Amino acid sequence: MRRRLAMIAAALSVPFVVGAGVVWAYLPWITPAGPGRWRLGPKSRFLNGRAVFLRRAMAIVVRGDDGEFTALSAICTHQGCTLKPRNARKKITCSCHGAAFDFTGAVTNPPATIPLPRLAIVEEGGELILETLER
Repeated sequence: MRRRLAMIAAALSVPFVVGAGVVWAYLPWITPAGPGRWRLGPKSRFLNGRAVFLRRAMAIVVRGDDGEFTALSAICTHQGCTLKPRNARKKITCSCHGAAFDFTGAVTNPPATIPLPRLAIVEEGGELILETLER
């Protein structure tokens, strides 16, 4: 009887665990820091050699293997679709028409021909601040 109750409890808890993961993925861990500015938190939030898509800011923040930060627009220069980072391939891709960019924003696969606009990213008071107005 105990085993059966444990299995039922485990089965019923799966949707809650999955749901919590989905909610956590969309929590607003970046916060507005003024017009066109977003507070991203400490540098330690970003891993070396990885890119993070920030949906609220429509930006991609890349922390290079050397620890340097680059911020890029998450809007494809071909036709304005939303881009997503592909960390395993070190690329940023557009699912609409197949355009691809490297982690510096340079075009690596057409149909896009214009590199991604760079955005300013600065450190203020131990936190990274993203400025979404193009440089």
